[in-house]
Amino acid sequence: MYKGNITENAEYPTPIVKVEATDADDSTNYGAIRYSLKGPQSHLFTIDELTGLIRVAPGAILDREKDSEHTISIVASDTPSNGPFQLRTTSQLVIKVLDENEYDNFTTTAVAV
Repeated sequence: MYKGNITENAEYPTPIVKVEATDADDSTNYGAIRYSLKGPQSHLFTIDELTGLIRVAPGAILDREKDSEHTISIVASDTPSNGPFQLRTTSQLVIKVLDENEYDNFTTTAVAV
């Protein structure tokens, strides 16, 4: 399981975490790894299929008051894609959304009692 933190209102291409899988096969014969994301909240994030770097997706809106945590599945597959002997493994990533003050001009008003 991987864990990451990101502040709400973070925008593309803010990096969150880099994942890594290894394969004992020769890199020319099924040993090269490709990464992808799955799950209902995966559209909020992107993963570089070669490096495993996960970032905030273009147009994603991260709002801690709406969702304080996102859980997505990371799939690591060896190559060639969809070959008869292709193997896959899945791990979970939990991303905590950290609160950010959205109100820069905080004022108080005195009330007579």
